[in-house]
Amino acid sequence: MLHDRYLICHGTPESIDSYILTLFQAKRVFNLLRSRFNGIRICFFGHTHVQKLWLRDPRGKVTSVAPNSPSFSLDPECMYLINPGSVGQPRQHDNRAHYLIFDSINERVSFKTVPYDISKAQHKIRQARLPDYLAARLQDGI
Repeated sequence: MLHDRYLICHGTPESIDSYILTLFQAKRVFNLLRSRFNGIRICFFGHTHVQKLWLRDPRGKVTSVAPNSPSFSLDPECMYLINPGSVGQPRQHDNRAHYLIFDSINERVSFKTVPYDISKAQHKIRQARLPDYLAARLQDGI
């Protein structure tokens, strides 16, 4: 999904199955945004199920920012790759639901975590006859 100021994708803007886990991968996606999506500074992505924020400063330096503060103001001079996390299948060894609130007017992101009924989710997974490991790993958030 493309907006005039930001992009939303599952994996990367290039592929729904690609990951952004490493510095190399983040740099590659920032370069792609600059070359193919002129003007897009903010890309929201998923696929890894882990809350993450990558920042590219005006000099081109790329860093990872841990989402450990409740709210983060986005610098209009920087580019961002932001993963809100996962509500139903968290993968950061924390079994709570993870999500993000984006204030598009003030360009602020707020990373959130909340408990949810894991037993009920596990029951529904097993009821749907999905592989049991999908239900089992919810307990540990992996």
